[in-house]
Amino acid sequence: MVDLNGRRFTLISNTAGDAKVGETIFTFEQSGRAIRATYHGGGVVLGAIIGQIEQDDRLNVLFQQVTEVGALCGGEGRIEVQAGSDGKLRFLDDWRFTINGEGHGRAVWREL
Repeated sequence: MVDLNGRRFTLISNTAGDAKVGETIFTFEQSGRAIRATYHGGGVVLGAIIGQIEQDDRLNVLFQQVTEVGALCGGEGRIEVQAGSDGKLRFLDDWRFTINGEGHGRAVWREL
């Protein structure tokens, strides 16, 4: 099982949404298969993720965030975890808004 505790990530691409490439930072905690993260930057004042590891290479998450324009919105994501040759993790995140937001997209994150 992947260990995300204490790992930090940033976006290297995002097809839509408030989180921005190179500006939004995510910090993870983990207890067993349960995960939690906070994030900020790039249009997001404060964001939170909670979810679980479904398989060793798949995460099922819910997110909520407050944006710089004062919007409170949330959604869900399905993340594929990949290990790079340098030992750093990479996430392929297929996400969509489900609360107070419209749209969906794919984000690629890399470990810092």
